[in-house]
Amino acid sequence: ENPFNRKRLNRHYRESSRLSMAGSTCCTHTQRRQSTKEVSRAGIVAEKGSHITLRSKIQHMPARSLAGVFAVLALLTAARDPSSLLRAQQAFAAHDYTRAEQEAKAAVQEQPRNARAQRLLGMIYAAQGRFTEAEAPLDTACELDGADELNCYYAGRNDYALGKYERSKRILQASLKRFNTSERIRIGLALTLEALGEINEAERHLQQAAKEKTETALSEYGQFLFRQGRIGESI
Repeated sequence: ENPFNRKRLNRHYRESSRLSMAGSTCCTHTQRRQSTKEVSRAGIVAEKGSHITLRSKIQHMPARSLAGVFAVLALLTAARDPSSLLRAQQAFAAHDYTRAEQEAKAAVQEQPRNARAQRLLGMIYAAQGRFTEAEAPLDTACELDGADELNCYYAGRNDYALGKYERSKRILQASLKRFNTSERIRIGLALTLEALGEINEAERHLQQAAKEKTETALSEYGQFLFRQGRIGESI
C-alpha cells in the first residue's frame, strides 16, 4: 500500500495554498493602496501616474525601509498580473475551486507565460485530486520560472502523486541544487526516493532536514522511521 495517498497530498496542497501565492498578487486593492502610501511616506518610492519607481542607494536604508522596498517590489509584480489571477487566488483560498478554476484559466489564457497563473491553475487541479490535469500547468510554471522555488517543487510533487517517481526525482534534485537550504524540496525528494526504494538516500535527506528541528521535518522523519519498522527510533 502506498503510504502517500491522495488524501494526504490533497491536504498538503491545501495547507500550502498561502505559500503558493508567494511572489504573486499579495493583497487586496485597498491594502495595496495603503502599502504604497506608507512606503512613499518613508521616502522609498515615488509614484507617478500608475508607475512606482524605486529610489537609489537601497544599501544605505535601515531594515524597516528595506521591508518597504520588498513590499513595493511585490506590488510591481502584482501590477503585471491580470485581475483574474487575483480573483482566482481569492477563490482558491476560500476553497471555491469551481470559480478559482474559471478565473485561473482566464488568467492563463490572457497571459500564457505567466508562471504564477500556470502554477495556481495546477494547484487548483491538484487540490481536487486531479493530478493528471495539474501536470501540464505545473510543468509549464517550472519551465517558465525555475527561479521561483515553488514552481518546480509543485511540479515534482505532482509527478510523485502520479507515480512518475523517476521524473519527480529529476525535477526535485535539480531544484534542490538551486535551493539547497529548502526544507520542503528536501523532504519532497526524500519521499520520492523512498517510493523508488532508495531508502538510505531518502533517510539521508530526511536527517538533513530534521537538523533544523522544525515540526514538519521531525514529523516526516518520524513517519519514515515508522514505515521502515524502526518504531523505537520513530517515537
